[in-house]
Amino acid sequence: MKSTAKATEKRSRTVVVLAIAVALMLLGSIFAQMFNTSFYKVKVSRISFDTDSGTLSGLLYMPKGVDSSNPHPTIVTTHGYLNSAEMQDETAIEMSRRGYVVLALDMYDHGHSHGNADNTGGFFNFWPTSLWDAAQYMYSQDYVAKDAQGNGQIAVSGHSMGGFSSEMAIYLDEQNYAAAGYRIIKAGLSMGADYSWTSYLSLDEEAAVATFGGRTIGKICGQYDEFFFAADEPPTKSGTVYHKDYVATTAGKTLLEQEAPQADTWYTGSDGGQRIISQPREIHPWNHFSKASTKDAIEFYATAFADQSGLVQNIASTSQIWYWKEVFELVALVGFLLMLAPLALLLMKLPFLSNAKQAVAAPTPAVGTLSGKLGTISLFVVGMLIPAIIFPAVYDGSLTAEPIRWMRYASDIALLLSVVGIVLAARSTEDDRKTWLSGSVCVLIASIVLRVLVTKNIFETNATWQGPTVNSIVTWALICACISIVTMVCVYLFGGRKQKGIGVTFTTSVTFDKAGYWPDFQNVYGAGDFRKTTINTGHMTNGLNPDEYSFYTVDADHSDTGKKVNAFHSRYQFGEKIQGQMRYMYASFDPATGTYTRLPYEVCDWYKGFFRTGVTYTNSLAVDASDGHGSSLRVSVKDTRNDWIVPNTGFSTQNFTLSAISKRNKYIEAGLKLSYYRKNSDNLPVGGYSNSSPLKTLLWQPVSASARDAYNEWNSGRLVDYYSGSDSSVKLINGSMDNPYFIVYECLNTQAKDSVYGNASVTGHIIPEKLSLTVRSGIDFSNDFRTQQKPQYTHAYLDGMYREQTIRNIELNNDFLLSYRDTFGDFSLNASLGGNNMLYKYHSVRLTANMLEEPNVFILQNVNGKLDVDNLRKTKSINSFYGLVSLSWRDMLFFDITGRNDWSSTLAPGYNSYFYSSVSASVLLDEVFKLRNKAKWIDMLKIRGSWANVGNDTEPYQLLGSYSNSSVFTGAYKLPGSTKNYRLKPENVESWEVGFEGHFLQNRISFDFAYYSSETTNQIINVPSDWATGASSMVINAGCVRNEGIELSARFQLVKTKNWRWNIDANWSKNWNELVELPPGVNVWQLNASNTIGSKVFIYAYPGGELGRIYGYGLETAPKGAFYYDADGHKIDCSGQHIVDASTGNPILDATNLKDLGSIYPQWKAGLTTTVSYKSLTVSASFAASYGGKAYSLTNSILSYMGKLTNSLEGRYDGLIHPGVNVSADGVYSPNNTITTDAVDYYNTVIYPRGNTESNVFDTSYLKMKELRVEYSLPKKLCSKTKVFQNVSLSFFATNLFCITNFPQFDPEVASLSGSSLYRGVETGAYPMTRSYGFSLKLGF
Repeated sequence: MKSTAKATEKRSRTVVVLAIAVALMLLGSIFAQMFNTSFYKVKVSRISFDTDSGTLSGLLYMPKGVDSSNPHPTIVTTHGYLNSAEMQDETAIEMSRRGYVVLALDMYDHGHSHGNADNTGGFFNFWPTSLWDAAQYMYSQDYVAKDAQGNGQIAVSGHSMGGFSSEMAIYLDEQNYAAAGYRIIKAGLSMGADYSWTSYLSLDEEAAVATFGGRTIGKICGQYDEFFFAADEPPTKSGTVYHKDYVATTAGKTLLEQEAPQADTWYTGSDGGQRIISQPREIHPWNHFSKASTKDAIEFYATAFADQSGLVQNIASTSQIWYWKEVFELVALVGFLLMLAPLALLLMKLPFLSNAKQAVAAPTPAVGTLSGKLGTISLFVVGMLIPAIIFPAVYDGSLTAEPIRWMRYASDIALLLSVVGIVLAARSTEDDRKTWLSGSVCVLIASIVLRVLVTKNIFETNATWQGPTVNSIVTWALICACISIVTMVCVYLFGGRKQKGIGVTFTTSVTFDKAGYWPDFQNVYGAGDFRKTTINTGHMTNGLNPDEYSFYTVDADHSDTGKKVNAFHSRYQFGEKIQGQMRYMYASFDPATGTYTRLPYEVCDWYKGFFRTGVTYTNSLAVDASDGHGSSLRVSVKDTRNDWIVPNTGFSTQNFTLSAISKRNKYIEAGLKLSYYRKNSDNLPVGGYSNSSPLKTLLWQPVSASARDAYNEWNSGRLVDYYSGSDSSVKLINGSMDNPYFIVYECLNTQAKDSVYGNASVTGHIIPEKLSLTVRSGIDFSNDFRTQQKPQYTHAYLDGMYREQTIRNIELNNDFLLSYRDTFGDFSLNASLGGNNMLYKYHSVRLTANMLEEPNVFILQNVNGKLDVDNLRKTKSINSFYGLVSLSWRDMLFFDITGRNDWSSTLAPGYNSYFYSSVSASVLLDEVFKLRNKAKWIDMLKIRGSWANVGNDTEPYQLLGSYSNSSVFTGAYKLPGSTKNYRLKPENVESWEVGFEGHFLQNRISFDFAYYSSETTNQIINVPSDWATGASSMVINAGCVRNEGIELSARFQLVKTKNWRWNIDANWSKNWNELVELPPGVNVWQLNASNTIGSKVFIYAYPGGELGRIYGYGLETAPKGAFYYDADGHKIDCSGQHIVDASTGNPILDATNLKDLGSIYPQWKAGLTTTVSYKSLTVSASFAASYGGKAYSLTNSILSYMGKLTNSLEGRYDGLIHPGVNVSADGVYSPNNTITTDAVDYYNTVIYPRGNTESNVFDTSYLKMKELRVEYSLPKKLCSKTKVFQNVSLSFFATNLFCITNFPQFDPEVASLSGSSLYRGVETGAYPMTRSYGFSLKLGF
């Protein structure tokens, strides 16, 4: 039986490993395919075609939307000797995701291609014409772009041997041009190839330059290329690898036609073509795997096809994803290799293979390696992977490269581990002390040397160290040696000695964010403004029908009809019905030729196309150590990189955390917690309805121009041409607002924030286990440096603007706590007495150059005029004493009482001292009444109650008004706009709560119920004041606010077996609030004073009413008691019905009387999480719900009243009858039967303008699936057998998979930011709610 169980367990492990292998293969394959196809925006297929020299094959990368009606520029790229098309992944993926058609070619007799030439003629007999033959084939395809003269928009590119083939292709194309009159190839780029091989074919530098024919030509020449780019006089003893400067050679000068050319610089040749030589610090094969070379290639093609920018996307050259395909292919390969062993073991169970088993010879005794399997695996990883990973960065000499940065982290962690080892040595036995000490010192020395190597180029080329290649190799070898030493010693000390007190955890995750929820856009009618007042102003061709839509005025000479077409354009979407007609759209005009081409009249991708898929990468490493005697250390490093859904926005953060506890003996204990946080952003997204946000412009974009059109308008320089007046023919998409791409790429908002927070404490156990004293000091410091720049021609800053702001915060806390605990018979006592001193300082300096002297030079010294200076300092201090007494009886009755007194510097003497206290009690009913003896299904029943009184002070400088410099009159001063109050009292919150908690059926069912009530008095707020006081508001202690609520939570363990678990956690809450009273003379409290949408939306609270209700204007309604008689003479009550203008059919907007439109708070909120587990596999889903609550949507107002949503379709253009009543001059009501005379005017001026608050307020109830997570943890038995891992888990997650709501715009959990305050109930240009997908891998060692 025992052997059977063991065999079953072994078979189970085999199946688990096989499942993991298959999962890795599927994961790697799926994600590799996603990146290879740019998330399925590119179709990748293998094609083959016959040529005179044989059959060529390759991988065709075709962006979606490219066809014969929409041809795109094309790149044909190929590999080097003994390689295949897949080696061009970086070019194929990056350029196809930017909109280029790419053919990654197998050269003749490589990969899937075959030549029919006689290869016995030598090396140069079979491959040189590969790219030329492929270029001819691609030119014949109708999806490849050509210009008006028939010249192909094709670039050829290749690496090494492929580079020579690209040079030959250009040479042959120029010969063909002499006969055909057109050129097939527009540009050529060669990597890792000079002209040394093509010289065998009578093509050298001078011959090549003569055949460039005005093409754009580029070369990428590695400075350490082993094969090519030799100097005019190469070193005689340096071997093949030495530093090369091709641009300085005769060949480089000939190519660029310059006497002293520079690398990475564009030059114009004598034939008018542009040329460049890029020289990355790379070896020959690394061109394939280099982000630097790929960046150079992307920028080359962007220049070569600059006239085709309207067809391709200008994604930053540093934004690259190709390497992720390689990563996930590696994951799939690992899965495949991992699959072989378990698959073979399972196959051997089959009857016809079982006889193939052979007896296994006795294993050879293991060599005495460090820590057995762990040492072997660790040395393999370090010996193979680390040198390969860091070599390119070391060779490049870049101390800022990613691998070098991680080596710095590694050196810091190694340094800390050495300290841990020294500490553990001091606490070890005599036998182990020498081992710990010698090993730790070894790690210390290696970590210091490693830190020096990755911080300073000590072997930089100079008079002493003259071999750049050798210098880099020496540096590389020393780094690898240090890493190996640290790894070996740490494995021996912490791993091989089986110390249970050391642990390393590595976590990595990738999250993709995609805008997933959109307004209900309409695609039935196109751009235009077909209201009567518009079409009757020169836009009625025959007096009956409106003119056709046209973005431009096209004169008779350029019109396809020979007649002038007047511009009839609008940002509104009240135009013609879309029926396949052709119109002059924004993209109809070609600036290069000055011609106009009719395009399909349609709704372009004007909004959604602006957003992209965001991605966040997070990696963290944590090291934990403990000596088992109360001392411990934890060090963690976390790095996060984010590219958000808005182009050119994102951030990066780094977090370093250290926590340590040292317990030297039973009397003294010390602790330290320290965190450093760094956040950097080249451009933070700005939301809301403001000129700094792209959302405002997007809302107002005309639907006759796409997001790509907007990008091309910015990228082509048309904005500068328009505003500078250099091109009068330019017409902008939306000339009254900044282009959205101009905002995100040039109106930058940068941030560099550093934060340090932590504390250090010492605890003295005066009487161990009874009396202790803790002294602690803490700091929370942050330095936030921000810049904001507005280039020339920004609408609000025509001369540009630049701003710098530094915000510095520091909070210091010093406290002590004297604690005593003891037991007296059945009683337990815990008493504490403490004190705290808090000092807070805030300093903000903002310097603004509102006009720039030199355009787009963003420094403060470039100010035109004087700098605006805003300097603010705040200081606040609170001293406190507090006490706590906790008493329990037989662990069933509990009683707690606390008291605290604060002295605040922000309140005046007589008011600055305030005492507050709390009392709480709880009873375990199951213990008191011995319920478990009577009902075993009761695990615990508890009833509790509490009362608390809490005081609070205010912000600094609210007591007395202070003068500040006047910005209007030099030397003058001004008072603040708010009247201060020297007699401010501390705020006070008095609350009580009762609760009931129970656990039943061995905790299979649990619940917690609570009812609470709180009353806030003397709230310190700003309220409006009479302008006669000289201020617009005053600071007061305002009345009383009451909150009451219910909170209920429950947990159900529906299934609980050995392998299965199914849990459900649910919660529900409801809150009632009331503004009980305000001070005398104050009748209303406004909660959104700075966010009223132009005095259209108000959130008020009146005494006796709810705190936070929306008030605004709406349609005029019949008063209570109004009636009319129908055709049968019946009296019909029409109270509350809309009053309609009988002449127009439009309801009447009441802009005088405010309406109560509902509460901004939900009636209740709920959440539910269900978790199902089978062994090590867990699936969980979280849901959130909210019922009730209202919010105003500015997005809905703008889009609706411009006719861009489906809610404005009814009545176009045959009118509609608005339900309501007419009222005569003598006050008689009658049902409305008037058909609206102007549907555009109906929606635009009455139903959906901002002033109609009522029509733009919506219910914010929702049901969301907040998260779905699937997680698999490797069984601990398998982990232990690896001798490496303590735990391994892999999880996949998705958020916001669905949201059911009646709120029409984006996220119903709506709020808006005004200044530094967040206001609920008002949406002012929100970003789309995103769906997120990702995975996370956690490894514990």
